[in-house]
Amino acid sequence: MSRRLRGHFRPLGPTVIRPLLLICLLAGPSIAAEPVSYSIDVPQVLLKGTPVPRVTITAERDGVRDATVNEPIEVQGIDRVLEGEATALDSIENGRAVFESKTAESDLVFVTDDQIVVSRDGETLASRTVRRIPGWLSLLPPVVAVVLSVLLRDVLISLFAAVYAGAVLLWSNPFVAFLRSIDTLILGEIAPSADGGGADLGHATILLFTFFLGAMVAVMSRSGGTAALLGHAERFATNRERGQVLTCLLGFLIFFDDYANALLVGGTMRPLTDRLKISRAKLAYLIDATSAPVAGLAIVSTWVGVEIGYIAAGFQQVGVDTDGYTLFLQTLPYRFYPVYLLAFTLMIAWTGRDFGSMRRAELRNRQRDQESSIGETAVVARDAVRPSLINALIPLAVLLGGLVFGMAWNGTSAIETHNAAVADESERIEPTIWAVLDKSEPVEILFLSSFAAAMSALFTSLVTRQLRLSEATEAWIAGMKAMLPASMVLVLAWAIARVCDPQHLNTAGYIVHATAGALSVHWLPALAFVIAGAVAFATGSSWSTMGLLMPLFIAVGWSLMPDGTRPDATPMLGTIGAILAGAIFGDHCSPISDTTVLSSAAAECDHIEHVTTQMPYALSVGAISLLFGYIPAGFGISSLITIPLGLAACYGVVRFCGRRLEEAA
Repeated sequence: MSRRLRGHFRPLGPTVIRPLLLICLLAGPSIAAEPVSYSIDVPQVLLKGTPVPRVTITAERDGVRDATVNEPIEVQGIDRVLEGEATALDSIENGRAVFESKTAESDLVFVTDDQIVVSRDGETLASRTVRRIPGWLSLLPPVVAVVLSVLLRDVLISLFAAVYAGAVLLWSNPFVAFLRSIDTLILGEIAPSADGGGADLGHATILLFTFFLGAMVAVMSRSGGTAALLGHAERFATNRERGQVLTCLLGFLIFFDDYANALLVGGTMRPLTDRLKISRAKLAYLIDATSAPVAGLAIVSTWVGVEIGYIAAGFQQVGVDTDGYTLFLQTLPYRFYPVYLLAFTLMIAWTGRDFGSMRRAELRNRQRDQESSIGETAVVARDAVRPSLINALIPLAVLLGGLVFGMAWNGTSAIETHNAAVADESERIEPTIWAVLDKSEPVEILFLSSFAAAMSALFTSLVTRQLRLSEATEAWIAGMKAMLPASMVLVLAWAIARVCDPQHLNTAGYIVHATAGALSVHWLPALAFVIAGAVAFATGSSWSTMGLLMPLFIAVGWSLMPDGTRPDATPMLGTIGAILAGAIFGDHCSPISDTTVLSSAAAECDHIEHVTTQMPYALSVGAISLLFGYIPAGFGISSLITIPLGLAACYGVVRFCGRRLEEAA
């Protein structure tokens, strides 16, 4: 090398070359391409003979999905059945293969072996051992909850036992299952993980809403607001029957949300019903019977958007373009259970007749020890203050006004944001009242409104000088404490719902698959009502039941009906109405339902007593709905005929099975 060339390279001496060599050595592993690995994602436990919700096989590089991978694969241990015929699972596209059961489309995926193996040309790419259990075991948590609740009459122990039973099925080891029951299933339900990461604060928001509403009611009561309301109500509620009717009418007025209905009606009417010697079990029933049924039937409520969305999605799946809200309105005459239940409840209230366990509860309440009643009256008298109607009207106005304004503002803002983000004019959303309700976040609005109402109750009591600050804060804290047992039950009920969801025990999937094959167009509404009731009873969630069953039954019903059938044909409307009504029916009967829990809490009634006293009434109306509603609807009989027949049957049950308290047993 010439001196000139050596001069050019002179700067690259040892002080420069050595660091470069070190960098190259350190970077060497990253320069070489990592081999593709494969992961298999399945639910924690699988049910034998039941379709698995989803199996995902992902090609990964450095732990991240590699979307460049497109290659054939062979999968052992999984069968895909499409319309009764087995099809192959044979390729990965864009780095992922997703095999998902779509019951409504007869596209089912089964795990047939205890090990899933992914291979290509005889070379094993990935394998995973899975746990499979008999399908009937998925019913164990709700069965344990119901049976132990009846035997032990202790709802907290019974629900925790149900959570633990599900955890044992999920984790096998009893000790590990106990730990996971607490730190994963129960604690995780207070702020569960959201799909996009972070935490979903919906459950925590509901708990705080419950606490704040309890605080508002307690301060209202302590400051004389409730007494003033009752003073006006007593002009009408002069006896037990009128007191029950007034409770029902107040439940009809709070139509916009079932949670707000339950807690507000219970907190307001409890002192009056106690004075009229109406049992707490009867009050809890009146609350529960006018919460979800009223919200589900109301054309403006927090339920409307959900129900319309499920209906529209079901018809989109079968390729039918229809107006979800129009069909929602057309199904109202086919919501036999909530319609009959509201009428049945008014008949019970107006006539003063009861039967079964409810009548026994009313008799026990009437025969309470007189000395105990006198003692309770004395305690109330010591805390009583001058009635002040403004101490009730302002918090209630803040609560109701906050709900209406909050949902309107929240929904409108969401629509404006959506419209600003889309370029296609056809994708824009018109800000109708139903669209606003659909896009609003009712749980968040309930939380903010209840907090504002509780604060306004506190400030109003101070401004009117009904309470000192120490007394107001004491009442506030006492009201929140009163909601603690209900909140504990609510969290346990959520935990059971998590155990039974599709990603864990898949209880609803087992029920739906076990009853498949019994579908006929004429019996479709009746079958939809029964299955919806069973799923809602087992899961404690009416909304989840609607979301699961609506696409299935719309698709099946559409395939069974003759060509040219309109979506508003009587059997189809009856089927849709049966799902929406059956979900409420099962929810009413379920001890793990959130509205059932909140109703017993609002009435300050023993939860198990509420479930056992309400059950005969719910089952009676459910049977009437089936016999005089959904079976005739399946054969095309108009609701103009079935509704009067059902109402007459409800009156017959009340008249001939029920007795007034004065009548001998």
